[in-house]
Amino acid sequence: MEIVKSMKNEDEVLEASLAKWRDEQYKVASEVLILDDPSTDTDIPSSVSATMTGRFKAFTPSDKKSESYYGGVDVSFPSNPEDLSVAVYTILRGSDQKVVYHDKEYFRLQVPYVSSYLSFREIDPLERLVKKQLNNYPELTPYAILVDGNGILHERK
Repeated sequence: MEIVKSMKNEDEVLEASLAKWRDEQYKVASEVLILDDPSTDTDIPSSVSATMTGRFKAFTPSDKKSESYYGGVDVSFPSNPEDLSVAVYTILRGSDQKVVYHDKEYFRLQVPYVSSYLSFREIDPLERLVKKQLNNYPELTPYAILVDGNGILHERK
């Protein structure tokens, strides 16, 4: 009886998480602006400068500093769910593509796989890695961080 009750609680927790994640996805999606070429696109609404603040920013190549860094993050999941996953964060110097920073974190999955909600499964270790870099090596803060995966290519079914 206790096992059935526990399973019901897990289902309720997952459903509550899905509702929260869905709200976050809709909020973020409302802030997305897709431009073919931000430096020449004339269809940018005048409200962009006001709405693209905080977490998201539309930028053009002229915004770059002379020595720019570019970061990338990804997570690899084991085929055996009992094994550890690994989150990786790497920063390259733009002028010569030399790796100037690299860090990784092994972690045990806490969030189940749910189609179209992969980012919520990956965000915690990735956020810790980026915050660690910001605290310890702020001079290497990237101009942009590339993330493998997005809601446009992985639509909700």
